[in-house]
Amino acid sequence: MLLPDNNQTTDQLRRAAPTDEFTAQQISANNLSQMPPTGPTMDHLDALEAQSIYIFREAFARLKKLALLWSLGKDSNVMIGLARKAFFGRVPFPAMHVDTGKKFPEMYAFRDRYGKEWELD
Repeated sequence: MLLPDNNQTTDQLRRAAPTDEFTAQQISANNLSQMPPTGPTMDHLDALEAQSIYIFREAFARLKKLALLWSLGKDSNVMIGLARKAFFGRVPFPAMHVDTGKKFPEMYAFRDRYGKEWELD
């Protein structure tokens, strides 16, 4: 995500102040397409996140049985985070952890704590 520089934003606001010479004709539909974006722009990671959220929602809408494997590793934790974001904080399908018995005790504590906190099935 691109964050504006405070000095740059202030300068843009000063330049954008209305003047006597400003007319409605200057903001025609043709001119809007040539204007630089003024709001926050979507960078590559934002686009990938939006696409992932879309895939989660489509899968949930189209598939009868859906589950998410949760190994407690970094990748599956990101997937849980994306699923929570896609469904506004509540994952509407089960998150399944296959217990091999070979994890560190802290990982089991992590699973138990966040499984309850995030209301995972």
